[in-house]
Amino acid sequence: MNIKHVAMSALVVFVLALFGCGDEPPPGPKIKAPVRKVQIVNLDKVLDKFFEALDETDLEIIAGADDNRINRMAMGQSTDGVAALATVKRLPKAEIGVFINKLGSALARAKLVSAPVGAVFLPDGTVIGFVDKNRNKRREGKSEKALFKIILDEPRGRVIASDLKKNGYNRDRKYGKAPKGLFSTSFLGLMLNRQQTAGFDTATLGSLKMAPPGYHRLAVRKASGAAPPARPGAKKPKGKK
Repeated sequence: MNIKHVAMSALVVFVLALFGCGDEPPPGPKIKAPVRKVQIVNLDKVLDKFFEALDETDLEIIAGADDNRINRMAMGQSTDGVAALATVKRLPKAEIGVFINKLGSALARAKLVSAPVGAVFLPDGTVIGFVDKNRNKRREGKSEKALFKIILDEPRGRVIASDLKKNGYNRDRKYGKAPKGLFSTSFLGLMLNRQQTAGFDTATLGSLKMAPPGYHRLAVRKASGAAPPARPGAKKPKGKK
């Protein structure tokens, strides 16, 4: 090969390198990073179902209660409501069972997570929502993980629902000093009594940070790594249609 041929070959290689090889495929579309599927319990739905279950339970259960008990409960309502009933140490198991079953069924229908959900009332006065794997409405061992808890903040007249996962969201709902239903007042009074016996610090409850209304949608987007939705009227970046 003479010098002329070597020079021509070098020129061809330079031109191909400069403009790109003709048979190279065009660049493909950019692949977006996958969005992780996450499940965050909607605490507003939890509180909705809690209060709905309390209201539904009143008419059914009080119809079978004895007159003396109704009078005692009504007297508590006419004075300080839940606070007056903090001396309530127990309710018939059948009544609590009806309420908790109603609550558990309502939570399951709400589809808070992909797994079935149940509820249980604990000796410390909290109501726990958990993953009810075998759908038997009983929490059996640590394998059925707790998802959230419901607790009474009587000094501030509210019920608080807290996410038990690491994100730590809290939401509250006012019930007032005198709930309408007889069973509602009695059950909240029992929650208060158990919490006081367990040594709950109401000052700690008062310092809990509450998530803002409508927090759930943004919380899911943040946890999944998805971009936040554009604000109405926001200007688009230059060069993008």
